[in-house]
Amino acid sequence: RRRRRDAVRRHRRRGRAAAGALMWSSTLGDSAASPALSCKDVVERRACATSRHYHMASGAVHYCDVCADGGGWRRVFALDTQTCPYAQFTPAFDDAGTRACMTTNAAAACTAIAVPVDTPYTEVLGGALVVTHGTPDGFATAHVGEALPFVDGVVFTRGDAAGGHLWTYAVAYSRNYTLGAPEAYCPCDARSNGVAAAKVAERAFIGGNYYCDAAPTHVAADGTEQVGTPWPSGCFAEASQWQLFDNQCTDDYSSPDFAPCCDATATPRRPWFTRTVARTTDDLRIKVCTDEATSNERISLVAAEVYVRDGGPPSSRAPCSCSTTTHCPCNGLVTGISSLPRLSSSGTCDDGAPAFGGTCIDGAWSDHESDVDCG
Repeated sequence: RRRRRDAVRRHRRRGRAAAGALMWSSTLGDSAASPALSCKDVVERRACATSRHYHMASGAVHYCDVCADGGGWRRVFALDTQTCPYAQFTPAFDDAGTRACMTTNAAAACTAIAVPVDTPYTEVLGGALVVTHGTPDGFATAHVGEALPFVDGVVFTRGDAAGGHLWTYAVAYSRNYTLGAPEAYCPCDARSNGVAAAKVAERAFIGGNYYCDAAPTHVAADGTEQVGTPWPSGCFAEASQWQLFDNQCTDDYSSPDFAPCCDATATPRRPWFTRTVARTTDDLRIKVCTDEATSNERISLVAAEVYVRDGGPPSSRAPCSCSTTTHCPCNGLVTGISSLPRLSSSGTCDDGAPAFGGTCIDGAWSDHESDVDCG
């Protein structure tokens, strides 16, 4: 412990000039011999830094996003759809090789993935993409407390205590579902007649911190109308076409880009959210919730990532000489929507580069199977 503390102190002394100016480095974080202090330190002192894994003075190796809203974010969770090593989750896949983590909890409940955080943070950046089947009905549930499935969807929280809500991804009825009650549609759907918005208001802890989306319906083999896609034998049929919260909008019910109302303009950062919190080291939670048994409602994660940052964006950025903007880190964009990380179900690395721990360095997840057969 003392050696580690001394190493951090030496690193700080080496990293700053006598006058207090930052000392830039082209190798900062490349190895344990030249560690960074944090992801913000990478942005401030690593010349031409890119979003990838870096060695830290603490001895850990962290994935840092150097672009989003100024950069300096540490990734603390990326969904592993290869093995889904989370209690009460199991892998599922479609014929195209797209994978998801499907809950095995058959009861009405919130099934949580714990996200440990061992460094202080004041901001959370998260995102999720999901697929669904059955008839999830958004906020049309009798539960209004944070401890119960108050929504059909995915909920990000800080711990389990009251007041820890960060963001909700509500999965509701689509507009071509003929049996829906008004409260079962998204609040932005005209067919909800304001009832769904009232349901959100009942849950005051949500505020405006939510997204809502829905998949088109199909007629199941037994003739019943279902939302989303069927899941025969643990497979989902072309579910990647109907993934929700990807901010693709159209009024064509038959299109994979159908959305209950075209809110891409109103919510341009979707599927990402950002929340500011009081400085803490609380663990985070990703909860997949349904208020009915999974035989009626099932929501599965195709992608999910969480980043944290302490004290806002870096105070400066190390210089980088590059011939054109497109060859600069972040394509020269470090603010606004275009700076946000990539989140998709492709399961591939943008540049094909290897990464620590077998996960893509661009923020995607584990290597993805393209040759699977759902039968």
